[in-house]
Amino acid sequence: MIELLYSAAAASGLGSPGGIWQSIITDFSNITEPAAFAAFLQVLMIDLVLAGDNAAGLPAEQRRKVILIGVLAALVLRIAFALVVTQLLQIIGLILVGGLLLLWVAWRMWRELRHTGESAGSAEIEGDEH
Repeated sequence: MIELLYSAAAASGLGSPGGIWQSIITDFSNITEPAAFAAFLQVLMIDLVLAGDNAAGLPAEQRRKVILIGVLAALVLRIAFALVVTQLLQIIGLILVGGLLLLWVAWRMWRELRHTGESAGSAEIEGDEH
């Protein structure tokens, strides 16, 4: 069953590594446009600020190394996660299952918030049907 789903996903074109890299190249082909370049710089600055914040207590020499390692690790992880998500989104029905799971979590949270004002004893007596 998994092989069938994977082969169906690979047949769509985006599932292959070549298709994924082609999509990445296409996405970065508009980097010369001001809006795309500004968005890229914003993400890069956020990475640098967060990496610098984490390395604030280190000496200057170690801080530079830690920031560089942090930015590179974040870049590699983002690419890896994007590749994994691209593969997962090719599985038929996964978005539907995720949506149903999200609805279930929201319903449970709503029930919990609704019972916040009640005492534990009254919720047990009335049952957990609300």
